Amino acid sequence: MTSDDVTIEQVAAGFQRLALRVLPWLQGLLAAIAGLLLFVAGLPSLLLFAAIAGPLVVLIQLWLRQAGPVLPILPAYVLIQAIVNLVPLAGTSIPAAWFEKGELLSAVTVSLALWFLAIGVGWLFTSPTLGMAADRTPLPLARTQTWLAHQLLLVALLTRLAPAAPGFWTLLGSNANTVFSLLKVVGSFAITAGGFLGAYRWAIGALPRAWLWWLTVGAILFQSFSTLLLSSAQGLVLTVLLGLWLGRPRRALPVTLVALVLVGVLQQGKAVVRERYWENGTGGKALAAVNPTQLVAEWIDASLNAAPTEGSGIQKKGLADRVSNLYNLFYVVDKLEAGTPPMDGGSLAVIPQVLVPRVLNPQKVRGQEGQVLLNLHFGRQQNREQTEVTYIAWGFLPEAVGNFGSFFGPLLYGVAVGVLLRISENVGRLQPLLSVSGLLSLAVTVVWLTSYEAVASTFVGSIAQIITFVLLLTLVLGSGAGSAAPRR
Repeated sequence: MTSDDVTIEQVAAGFQRLALRVLPWLQGLLAAIAGLLLFVAGLPSLLLFAAIAGPLVVLIQLWLRQAGPVLPILPAYVLIQAIVNLVPLAGTSIPAAWFEKGELLSAVTVSLALWFLAIGVGWLFTSPTLGMAADRTPLPLARTQTWLAHQLLLVALLTRLAPAAPGFWTLLGSNANTVFSLLKVVGSFAITAGGFLGAYRWAIGALPRAWLWWLTVGAILFQSFSTLLLSSAQGLVLTVLLGLWLGRPRRALPVTLVALVLVGVLQQGKAVVRERYWENGTGGKALAAVNPTQLVAEWIDASLNAAPTEGSGIQKKGLADRVSNLYNLFYVVDKLEAGTPPMDGGSLAVIPQVLVPRVLNPQKVRGQEGQVLLNLHFGRQQNREQTEVTYIAWGFLPEAVGNFGSFFGPLLYGVAVGVLLRISENVGRLQPLLSVSGLLSLAVTVVWLTSYEAVASTFVGSIAQIITFVLLLTLVLGSGAGSAAPRR
């Protein structure tokens, strides 16, 4: 089997088989959790849970009946959304007083239900051919490279190591930021393609020298951890897990468990080790001077043993307290009910500025500008200097409520997200994975899955970068038209 033998039709069929086996178990698990919540926490918490779990099951069933041969972007996205909104219920980040406010809890519950259902409506009423590409020819590179997955991950690793090389910033001068941004886009794309392709082929037993591919995965993760940013590794982790589960679930399960344990352990000590090496919330204190192996070793030790410095105000946090989507939703609804006016689309107005390339405008706003405006408007941060030191994430649903209220916000954003999810799937419909459209659909999938805390301006900026890079890749490699027959 060569790389171009992998088609999105095969991947879709694999997911459908997996979902049909897992869905009854998922429904049983959700029913058990609902019963436990009713017994332990009461009816209000049960309704909040039902507003998430009920639409989740409905949307997965809808996709299985209506989607066809496409990447499972809708079910994967709503599953991630359900997890990040349900997990905080097991933590302590949401103040108990918020659950005691009947109107607040009702508004949050309605917002969640409307959000998920509106996603389904937008997806269902979008044509399954909108955005579908006619050309189904694999890229020439895909037909000649047996080691493509390995090579792509090696490229990704080099793009991450290059900015730390001696002289990178000084030799490039004013062009350094532009080159750095380009390396990030190339690296992100290489991780998506190399991570998914390698994981999928390993799961089905068709990856040559698998140990070398896994070694490269480990090297990228190690480099990510040495920056003290778990978020920099999430794209690779999610891409690999997606490829494994769509390839062979039995091989995916142990890797998933190891990943969950690793992330859970590292999350515990992240704040402690950042306290030692980060200055004012940034990585500028002493990271460059520390041996990466020593840094990761200290991080693991801090997770298992060390405590924050007394009086620092830093607390160890588990995953349930780290995921903040539900907290953000409660917070913004509470602020609106207390009299803070909605932004009426203010965080969306910056999107045109975000889309301008930095080459044309070196002073362009950050991709997180929408997030900055939300934090300042709703009082989570007091000035722009604070937003440059600490990033407080939001997510689409809290942003929607902050812009248009707890009723119209979820409806408008949800329908828009549903339409875009359908188009993202359609781009890869019936395509070889390593065609232009197949790679674009895969890359967009990873952006969807890793944007659970993003605002619209950040998401649109990431999508624009991916589309631009794929178009440039097409110009460089050519589509291979005429050299191979179209495939179904």
